[in-house]
Amino acid sequence: MTLYITGLNGSVSNGLGRCLLENKLISDFIELDSAFLSKDFEQQVSLIKDKVAKSDKVIACSYGAYLLLNSLQESTNLSKDFLLISPVLGMAMVPNGGRLPRNLSNFKRRINSKELKLPDKVKIISGGKDEIAPVSNIDFLCSNYLQINIEISEACDHSLNHKFVIEHVLNFLKSK
Repeated sequence: MTLYITGLNGSVSNGLGRCLLENKLISDFIELDSAFLSKDFEQQVSLIKDKVAKSDKVIACSYGAYLLLNSLQESTNLSKDFLLISPVLGMAMVPNGGRLPRNLSNFKRRINSKELKLPDKVKIISGGKDEIAPVSNIDFLCSNYLQINIEISEACDHSLNHKFVIEHVLNFLKSK
C-alpha cells in the first residue's frame, strides 16, 4: 500500500495527486485541505500516523512531509520507504502571508538530539532554487541522518519539473 500526502492546500483532483490516483499508483491519500488544516497540530499528526501504520511506502509533499516526520515515534514501524518531495523542514512563508510550520522548535530539537526516528530508506527530491523549502534545511536534516538519499534539481524552485517528479516517483514505487 502506498500513501500519498499532499502539500498545503493540495488535492488529488489536480497535479501530482491526480496523476498518481488516475494511474492507480497510490492506495490511500491525505489532502491537506481546509478541513484537515482546521484540526489542531496533534490531531493532524495523529491522523497521518494512523494511515502511515497501514502503508508500505509513503510519498509526502512539502508541508505534508513535515507532518509525516512529526508523526514518527519510537513505536512507529520503520520498515517503510519514504519519498519526500520539496519537504518543508524549517520556517516557510506561505502565499497568504502566513508562516509555517507549527511546532518547529520541537522538531529541530528532535533532529539535533536524534530523537526523530527515520526509516532506513528515505529519499528527498527538491529544487535547488526552492525558497519555500530551501536546500539548507534539507542539509540540516541530512547532516543528522546519513541514510537519506537526496536528489536536487538545481534549476527548479518549489514547483518541481513534472517529468523530474514522475521519474522519481515511478523509480520509488518500483524499488523494493
